[in-house]
Amino acid sequence: MKSITAGGALAMVVLGTLAGCADTPDPTGDRARVAPPGVVDSAPADTRVLDLGDGTAVWLTAGRVGRARTGGSCRERGIELRKGDSRVTVPLLYTLDIPVVVDGKVVASLASDCVSGQNYSIDAVTGQPTKLERRTR
Repeated sequence: MKSITAGGALAMVVLGTLAGCADTPDPTGDRARVAPPGVVDSAPADTRVLDLGDGTAVWLTAGRVGRARTGGSCRERGIELRKGDSRVTVPLLYTLDIPVVVDGKVVASLASDCVSGQNYSIDAVTGQPTKLERRTR
């Protein structure tokens, strides 16, 4: 019998999570990222998702269970910045998506009721999120 390594198990969890999200219209007509309906039983392990040039690592943490308008639930993950022994929790920002770096800044989308919405820039030192203005086309 073959066994799965911890890294292999983590890869399966990440791929399964990403495969489950899709761009679908929300009830207001805007295109937003909506988590699939389902039952959330337990908190996932903290997951390192991004490394910054100064040695800071961006982690997704357990977060909270979100409740979709359709009655399902999803896991809205918290964000934590770690550097050496320092851990800074990003306050009040839960996400369905993996944060990215845009113009040298960490950017994450705010999740509410299993829908990704407004993007926020996160200060890599203090963890303070700042709402980004929506760009018009």
